[in-house]
Amino acid sequence: MGTIIHEASHWGVARLLGCEAEFGTQIFIGATNFSCPEESSFNNVLIGFASLFFVFFIALGIWMFAGENAFIRLLALTMFMYSLLPSAFPLMPSSDAQYIISQGFPAFIMWIIWGLMIGTVFYLIIKEIQDENFIFKTR
Repeated sequence: MGTIIHEASHWGVARLLGCEAEFGTQIFIGATNFSCPEESSFNNVLIGFASLFFVFFIALGIWMFAGENAFIRLLALTMFMYSLLPSAFPLMPSSDAQYIISQGFPAFIMWIIWGLMIGTVFYLIIKEIQDENFIFKTR
């Protein structure tokens, strides 16, 4: 599910910017191809960031509003771990972060964004671990 949301957000932003776009997904990987009438680094950066921010806020929303001790929160954490963090990591080959940096976005700001995202994810994981009654309340 996270991969579909991830690639669909690239596709959606590309279409909003007037580009031709298509995407495909498998279980853990996906790809979005787009072609814009006027190529610009700014548009490419927006399309690259679309998935990072969209998946981040969708997963955060699921985690925050699913209710305490809801198993759906695990879906949110899974989306963070498999769909967001690898794509946002600036040193991951062929990641969204590397693509964004290759379009002229400052690498140090990308590292700050990745640090904020991973900090948020680990904070949420720690919150789940500290919930002592998580297992017992769900039975």
